[in-house]
Amino acid sequence: MNYIIALVIVIFLCLSCSDVSQKNEKRVSIPSTVPQVDEIKDIAEIALSQNLYQELNNFVAIYDSLNFQDSVIAISFYEEEKGDCILLFASQPFYDRRHCDGYFLLNNKMIAFYEISSTCNVGLVKEEELKTEEIFDFPNENIRHTFDSYDPWGRKYRVHSNDSIELVFSGYF
Repeated sequence: MNYIIALVIVIFLCLSCSDVSQKNEKRVSIPSTVPQVDEIKDIAEIALSQNLYQELNNFVAIYDSLNFQDSVIAISFYEEEKGDCILLFASQPFYDRRHCDGYFLLNNKMIAFYEISSTCNVGLVKEEELKTEEIFDFPNENIRHTFDSYDPWGRKYRVHSNDSIELVFSGYF
């Protein structure tokens, strides 16, 4: 008799456990209107040429490894007197909202763009993909007076084409 009671208890426990695991199993169906993970690209990949995107990620990785506290990385284009097109990455404690052409956020940093309309931007940055509304989470030019001096760290590149930029300087400016 004890054998039968023990067998019934074991069968009851086995059936209860399998029933609990089925009840706890979550079944989620994703509607076809929700984009799949591989369809989603972040704004940096869309707004930047592949070459510039790779350089920016490399810059941010080095920047983070050096434990800089600035939350803004400025990217600007300009032409030197001798005609070379230059792309500049520089750390900044603030951004200048009056001259900023657009921005996006990457790794809790504001990537601010200046002089995008320069002829030196040879398809490296798609201006229409950048955000332009004012952002309040990052310091702007109104805090400039709090700095006696500031030495930005960054990189200077010579632009050859949208597929080719050459590093010509890395360090403090």
